[in-house]
Amino acid sequence: MVSKKCPTVRSSTDYYRLFDLSYDQIDKFKEYFVHKALESGADITDLDTAKVPDLDDTDYLLRRNPSQQVKDVVWIRDNGQCTGCGSTKNLEYHHIIPLSKGGSNSVRNVRLMCQTCIKQKSLTTDNNQT
Repeated sequence: MVSKKCPTVRSSTDYYRLFDLSYDQIDKFKEYFVHKALESGADITDLDTAKVPDLDDTDYLLRRNPSQQVKDVVWIRDNGQCTGCGSTKNLEYHHIIPLSKGGSNSVRNVRLMCQTCIKQKSLTTDNNQT
């Protein structure tokens, strides 16, 4: 079986483009993954050569909910608040493009939203389709 390797992330600019993170969020992102790697016994000597963790392709395609890794990155990117109103209450990971319409569980397609904003978005979408 041929294993797929993730591309090496070489700079903060790559993180910025890949995950839509600000430079402050990139620092939090790096800290999180360095901490996780060290917890699992990795020997990290050079952050510039660290690789983005592998995501199991089968799990990624079949799973209805985003993986914990995606949730962690989205939480950091969205500062733990609703992207619609800024609330920190009743948050959910929401797909921008629904899985049923071809969306994915990728970081670019998931955002934090409160239940109120999700309902409002649903009402707006339903009204536009009628």
